[in-house]
Amino acid sequence: MDIKEKLKELGITIVYTYGIDAPGLYLPENSTIYINNNLIGVEVENAILHELGHYLNKHDLTSLSSSHLHFKQEAEADKYWINERVKEFLSLYENPPEYVDIYRFLNVYHIKNCYYDVAEELFKEYLTI
Repeated sequence: MDIKEKLKELGITIVYTYGIDAPGLYLPENSTIYINNNLIGVEVENAILHELGHYLNKHDLTSLSSSHLHFKQEAEADKYWINERVKEFLSLYENPPEYVDIYRFLNVYHIKNCYYDVAEELFKEYLTI
């Protein structure tokens, strides 16, 4: 998937900035994803995919939103972007692999080890016959 084409198709703008404390931020009111300018390479793509997950799941937090809702929406956006990375990883194989080293996968895509269980669950979904 070409991320930039997908964003263009959806009418989402990307702005690179030093003005945020997070890797990325999606603001639905102006259909803009803000990306921390300190990120490089695959980290930028991961942040964009995470924020795209917020868009596709129709997330819209306000100052009145509960922390539980915020946590739930972050988990959904995380699952979306990790799923996109799993699909990309598996597309490198002509036939589905019999075994995937999930730690290697996490390392290749600069994904923190705390997401091991999410990645493992997604790989099982794709590789189960």
